[in-house]
Amino acid sequence: MQYIIIGAVAIAIAIYSSIVNKAKKHEKLKRIQEERNERQDYIYKFIQKIEEAVSDFKSFIEINNKQYFSYSLLERWKNEYDSVLTTKLKSIKFQDLEITSQQKDAIRYFQSFANDPDSIRIKRNNNFLEKELLKSNYLLSDVDDGKSLDSNQREAIIRDEDNSLVIAGGWVW
Repeated sequence: MQYIIIGAVAIAIAIYSSIVNKAKKHEKLKRIQEERNERQDYIYKFIQKIEEAVSDFKSFIEINNKQYFSYSLLERWKNEYDSVLTTKLKSIKFQDLEITSQQKDAIRYFQSFANDPDSIRIKRNNNFLEKELLKSNYLLSDVDDGKSLDSNQREAIIRDEDNSLVIAGGWVW
């Protein structure tokens, strides 16, 4: 009889332990899933921010070809997307997520310029400067009765930096 009671208690303990372990596993899996969902939500919001940053940067580079891409405009862009720029993209495992090919392209494009947007701005502005110098040559070659601006003055006029000072001397006879 004593063995039957001990056996019943042992079986009850084993069943209870099994139930508790299943509950713990279920709770752990639930917590892992919640953490994964939170991480995914964070990353999807992060990807949306990357897409916004890419869209804005592309508009500066590609769409606004008719104006100079000023330093202050780039600084405003950097400040607006600072959280994205300072995040290490390599630490985020995008391959684990179900993202669209458009989102993958946005991430790749962002990675291509995020480390050094200044050099892209400079290269783009140098191309812009060359085109504008050719277009405006006739205007800047005959400013006042045959007087012509030198190359530095022409460049300063076309470069639309925020704090430019253009000095042109005048001749009085």
